[in-house]
Amino acid sequence: MALSLAEIQDRLLRASRGPWRYSGQQVMIGQGLGSYAVTVRKADDGEFIAAARSDVESLLREVARLREGLTGAHQGLATLQRHASGQAQDMIDGLLADLGKFM
Repeated sequence: MALSLAEIQDRLLRASRGPWRYSGQQVMIGQGLGSYAVTVRKADDGEFIAAARSDVESLLREVARLREGLTGAHQGLATLQRHASGQAQDMIDGLLADLGKFM
């Protein structure tokens, strides 16, 4: 299954901005007049839900950082490949193929 970061980002942007916090039996979302609460039965579920928005934001930033690193590594290897020969070129070809699986 392909991971659609655009869809995840879209859901994140449409969700309530928060803050999201767990208060024992409820996840409180927002502040003031627009706030509301969702009752949960298990503390672990409440803590998970309350942290989800900030966790997803952090994960999206980390995925973007890692993809940028993979792109840079791929470009660097592609440059080396043009100047390599023999066994070195075979090794670079393999590395490029491996990196391509993650891009």
